[in-house]
Parts: sequence; C-alpha cells; structure tokens
Amino acid sequence: MRRKNICLAKASISVPVKFVHFFFLTAMLFLIFGHLSQAQAATRFATLDKVHGEVVVLNKDGSPLAHGKDGLSIKPGQIIKTVGPNSETDIILFNGSRVRLLPDSAVKASVKSKEGKHHVQIDLISGKIFNVVQKAKKGGHYVVKAKSSVAGFKGKVFSAEIHEGQSVFMVQDGKLKVINPQESGKKGIYVSSMQ
Repeated sequence: MRRKNICLAKASISVPVKFVHFFFLTAMLFLIFGHLSQAQAATRFATLDKVHGEVVVLNKDGSPLAHGKDGLSIKPGQIIKTVGPNSETDIILFNGSRVRLLPDSAVKASVKSKEGKHHVQIDLISGKIFNVVQKAKKGGHYVVKAKSSVAGFKGKVFSAEIHEGQSVFMVQDGKLKVINPQESGKKGIYVSSMQ
C-alpha cells in the first residue's frame, strides 16, 4: 500500500511539471513568432488595395515585377502603374495614409526616416492621384513631387495631377505649399481647402 502512495505522489508531481514545460514552450514560441510578425509589419512599406483593371508593379529601373492584386506588398522605390481607362488602385502606406491612383497613372513612393520622423515622398510620374494623409504621431513630412513642382502637405485630403505637362493640385482639407524646384529662392505658394 505504501508503494502505491509513492507512485501516486510521483505521478501528481510530474503532471504539473509537464504542464509547466508545455506552457513555457508555448509562451516562448508565441514570443518568438509574435516578435517576427511585428518585425515583418515594421518593415512592410505599403500594400495594394481595391485593385481594378490592369495594375502593374515595376522595379526601380522600370522593368516589370508583378501584376497588382489586393494585399500585394510594395517596397520603397517600386513604381505602381494603372494601365487603361478602367484601372485604379489604392496604395496603403505603413502609416495608414492612402494614395488612390486613377486610370493611366504612375507613382513611385519612398520614405526617409530621420530622428524618429518618417518623411514620405510620392513621385507622381503621370496621371492623377488622391491622397488621404494620416497625421504623423512624431512629425515628419508628406510630399508629392511632380515634374514641374514639389508640394508639401499638412492636412487630410488633396489631389495631384499632371495635365498637359503642368502640375495641378487641389486641396479638400488642409494646406499645401507648392514650390517650383527650378525657381531660385523657392518661396512657393500656399493652396488652401476648397470651400
């Protein structure tokens, strides 16, 4: 009888130890994979959303990389292009800002980080885009660069377009400072909200 009690005592002690090991391993795996997914999210620059028609992603040199589809990851410097009259897509940036490319448009997006601030630059190559900008928590800039001008934006919603070789900006909510890069002094003009 005494022997049975010892076996039961050993069994009751080993079961909690097994559970402790199981929970410890589970917690470690969760921490490791949780950390990896956070690191992957931090390195994700942008994704495509609401892809309609023909959308292509090009390398920095202009060579084809992929056909656009919802959820496709975009890296800084890649070119996103809508081809044809029925094509459009949204680019959702890492900070929640959204850039909508209308038909026959092309952009290249990039970001520079300095002192914890993210400076987003959208190079409008052709066509028209709408921008819904999320205010940066730590500051930073949101700039759209076109062939004949550079526009820095503070606010929420604006559009940029290249029309007959000229840059056209319209502001729905916020303030835009437009500068001609060829002009000396670079004073610029301010464009305010449409009312």
